[in-house]
Amino acid sequence: MSRPENDAGAFRVFLALVKGLKTPSEIAENLGIKKSTVVFHLNRLKHVGLVFREEKIGKTQPYSINWNNVLRLFLETVAPITAFPEFDKTGFQSLVENVNFQNLVKMGLVELANHPSSQKLKIGLKDYFKMFREAVKMGSINESIDSEIRSFLEAVKKSVWMESPGSFQWARALEKHGFAVTL
Repeated sequence: MSRPENDAGAFRVFLALVKGLKTPSEIAENLGIKKSTVVFHLNRLKHVGLVFREEKIGKTQPYSINWNNVLRLFLETVAPITAFPEFDKTGFQSLVENVNFQNLVKMGLVELANHPSSQKLKIGLKDYFKMFREAVKMGSINESIDSEIRSFLEAVKKSVWMESPGSFQWARALEKHGFAVTL
């Protein structure tokens, strides 16, 4: 069995949380799958730290996204420290704490979660994060963008990775953060 960050079913459940659904029942109804399947994926996502259980409300168990861990997974996937010597652990932690960077990653996930095809995805969260590199390569960096994010984007743009062709939602999220993308 694949890790939850590589699993399409777990990613669809994760995207339901991104859309604002909180409980296994809401998610199951939205995705048209069994509640037990949703709970299975939520427990797997919880085990790797991407989601957490909120305080129970009666018999209802709401879940939320652990955004700090999602941002760390994003950075580990898009720009591993070994491939980007200009960003040490301190630089990566600084990005995780940067509100503009947080909003960029969240927006990329919201764009996908709100897309009609998101319920039929056959990729995992890490595969979607890898598509970010392709979106960056399609564009040019606007000088008005946050300097810390600009440095990160320039480093990604200079990289030689060309792994995934489909990155429209990332490109849209990047555009909304001042990164000109030619689609």
